[in-house]
Amino acid sequence: MMSEIDLDAAVRAGIVDATTRERLLAFAAMPAAAAFTPDNSVSPDEESFRLLTGFNDIFVTIAIGLLLFALGALGGQVAPALGALLTAAASWGLAEYFTRKRRLALPSIALLLAFVAGVLMLGVTLFGVSPSHNPHAAARIGFGSAGDGPGSAAGFAAAAAMAVAAAYAHWRRFHVPITVAAGAAALAGLVLAVA
Repeated sequence: MMSEIDLDAAVRAGIVDATTRERLLAFAAMPAAAAFTPDNSVSPDEESFRLLTGFNDIFVTIAIGLLLFALGALGGQVAPALGALLTAAASWGLAEYFTRKRRLALPSIALLLAFVAGVLMLGVTLFGVSPSHNPHAAARIGFGSAGDGPGSAAGFAAAAAMAVAAAYAHWRRFHVPITVAAGAAALAGLVLAVA
């Protein structure tokens, strides 16, 4: 591929004019420019999606899963809310690199799911919803009341609302296509909790 230095030399040699140079640079900067090669006639309306580009995606996803699990477990030893918060925060931070910069599909999906699940678990712990229905679980972290009943349903509704907002924020920042499904699942949980 020609660099800007090569194009500048071509302009000085009179091979191309300055307008053509600028148009070539603008074309090369377009993300879809690589798809329009003479032997690959992909139309602009077709989507070229690959979940895996190699074993690197699998190894990166495994490493991300191990890191997030470790952060959640270690933070959860201090307080369940801290484990959920660390998982969500680390997922967002890692997505800044693996989703925005590297554009890796499988790690992006894993990070999205970990982020939304982390925010949901943060809400569950903050609002005192306990899957074990242990009334002492909420008292340990100092929030709400655990167990069955209206308080538990309202707490889960608030946690699900947090997950919906988290999915929306993730979509606005990263545009991972499966975010819509994660947000819809959180919204369905919210509707069920309200009902």
